[in-house]
Amino acid sequence: MEAFDHIVPEIARAEMRLPDVPEGAGVPPGRYLIREYYCTESECDCRRVVVTLTPFDEKGAPVAASLNFGWERQKFYKKWSRVPDAWGPCRA
Repeated sequence: MEAFDHIVPEIARAEMRLPDVPEGAGVPPGRYLIREYYCTESECDCRRVVVTLTPFDEKGAPVAASLNFGWERQKFYKKWSRVPDAWGPCRA
């Protein structure tokens, strides 16, 4: 997986989002950077994106939250995956 801002930095810079997360949201309050990661391997057909939320003002801070999102139906990922039972509908 490669960060979108490493693939096309101009577009990533123009679309950068820095949400302010309030107290009680499940991660420490503060400003966060949202980054997208995509697979760049030529033989990969995973059709998904990983989105991370990282504290913006803390250099080297660990990822506070991550989300895997696939735009195909669940059946596609069950067939594609090495761990078919790991793919299911989103749970809150």
